[in-house]
Amino acid sequence: MAIAVDRARRSLETRDAGERIAELRGALTSLQIEDEAREQSRYEKHLWVSSRGHVTRVPVSEVRWFQAEGDYVVVHAEGGDYLIHDSLRDLESRLDPEKFLRVHRSAIVATHSVAGVGRTEFGVLQLRLVDGSAVSVSRTYKKATRAALGI
Repeated sequence: MAIAVDRARRSLETRDAGERIAELRGALTSLQIEDEAREQSRYEKHLWVSSRGHVTRVPVSEVRWFQAEGDYVVVHAEGGDYLIHDSLRDLESRLDPEKFLRVHRSAIVATHSVAGVGRTEFGVLQLRLVDGSAVSVSRTYKKATRAALGI
């Protein structure tokens, strides 16, 4: 009888441990999902841009590339070109690095908008974008650009 009681006790302990492990796995999965959501939400989803006296909201997913222009940044997007009062450095810190790539001290390119890669007559690496724009890659960003685009 003592053996049967001992077996039953061990069985209950094993089942309780299994349930605890399942609960811990569920909690860990939940925490990972929350962490990923927090990470994704820290990047800009929309930009407020000036256009002919109006302020317009432009989804970041529609942006092809950003170009520094003095104290401003020109936003080249699907709907046209817009001007924002910002620096590329600050803007870069608010953009998802998996979707945007700094290719020059005066340019950030959306990786989804790169249609091709070529060279200028002087051998400078140049990105051809889906909208027909050509953006030069500086020597400083050449290695990172090649790695990010897999070329």
